[in-house]
Amino acid sequence: HELVQRSTGFIYVNGRKPGFRTTHSGSSLLLQLQLPPRAGDASSRSVRGHDAMTTAAVYVGYLQSWRREMGTAVVTCESACRCDPTQLDGFKPNEHVSVSKQAILRVTHRDISERAYAAEGASPTCMLRLRVERGKQSGGEVFVLNALVQMSDTVRVPAFAQDGFLNDFGGL
Repeated sequence: HELVQRSTGFIYVNGRKPGFRTTHSGSSLLLQLQLPPRAGDASSRSVRGHDAMTTAAVYVGYLQSWRREMGTAVVTCESACRCDPTQLDGFKPNEHVSVSKQAILRVTHRDISERAYAAEGASPTCMLRLRVERGKQSGGEVFVLNALVQMSDTVRVPAFAQDGFLNDFGGL
């Protein structure tokens, strides 16, 4: 799986509920995303003297179950991007089903034009780190990552407007 740059404690499993699975807290996955270039030239890269930022939606799919063995994971962004740390709870005690849940990460990265993309030969690399923790409610350590979807549509946001911008307008 080309997105996985490093895996500690995870294995890929097939079957009814496929995905990257671990049974131990402290396990981690380092996943690589290629960030999309912005259409146009570099002349519109800055707004009022600030570098523009691009925000993309990344959907993280994971298994959520009523089984007490389920733990939690925290997703963070590294390298050429940033996002708020997001906790994914694999335990849902009141429903006796196992379902795939999705969390939306708003991943922000420095804007790059198609011209700069072509000159550099690649887009900036964003690394997502998923680290498993013992579930606070369940005490469990099992976690299954079953989807990672990067939306191609992006929203350009001036760097100086990052704080609170998405909250004020309801997100992407």
